[in-house]
This record gives sequence, structure tokens and C-alpha cells, in this order.
Amino acid sequence: MTEETRAVAADAPARRAPRAVDIAPADETIAVAK
Repeated sequence: MTEETRAVAADAPARRAPRAVDIAPADETIAVAK
């Protein structure tokens, strides 16, 4: 996992950053949204 991907992954649960939707597979995005 690259530093950028790791930063986005860490960012997503806290901020639910829109860019995470573009990067993460749909299943992961749905799991984070829950």
C-alpha cells in the first residue's frame, strides 16, 4: 500500500472523503459508509 493510498484509507472513515469513493472498490466504500 502506497503512502497516498494509506492516507486516503485513513482519511475515509473520519471524513468520508469523496475521493475515497473513486479509489476504493465499491464493497470497501459501502463497508466504510456503514
